[in-house]
Amino acid sequence: MNLLYILPLALSLALKVFTIYFAAIAVCALVRRRRWPKAAPQTRFAVVVAARNEEAVIGDLIYSVLQQDYPAHLRDVFVVPNNCTDCTEAAASAAGAEILHCLGPVSCKGDALHQAFSQLRDRSYDAFLVFDADNTLQRDYLARLNDAFAAGAMVYVVVEELIPEMSEGKHSNVGTVLFAAGFTVMMALDVALG
Repeated sequence: MNLLYILPLALSLALKVFTIYFAAIAVCALVRRRRWPKAAPQTRFAVVVAARNEEAVIGDLIYSVLQQDYPAHLRDVFVVPNNCTDCTEAAASAAGAEILHCLGPVSCKGDALHQAFSQLRDRSYDAFLVFDADNTLQRDYLARLNDAFAAGAMVYVVVEELIPEMSEGKHSNVGTVLFAAGFTVMMALDVALG
């Protein structure tokens, strides 16, 4: 077959797949969001922020977490400053966050988060929430998330914790991607079918 025939056909097929994907997301967006019944605060949250040169905005996120309508003893804020050339660490500490220092080399945000989770793993948190430093939370964010957890919702699963063998070997990324794809399909079906 001619390459000039196959290439447009392949591109057309790829475009159709993406169109169907985004159409499905649009339809799911029209479905009314599930309202979880209000539950007594019970979920212990660790809010983790890997920040690099975020001095100007990190305080707003930390204040929005500390001002939650949720008990203070059930939430902690951790900032992992990495490769900063500004005063991100000082700003985060002054705002009320606990600072976690990277113990090894950091080449990307994922490295910083991996090292943070290694330090937090043995603490008794029910959920880890990861945010960018320029985010802010509505006052009831943690309370509504607690409602979902109390009702049995599964918000996120760390692949390596469920199936440690998936992070071993030379094809570990394939297993992680397939697991993430399956999880995405499961969540889409949960939203679509209620």
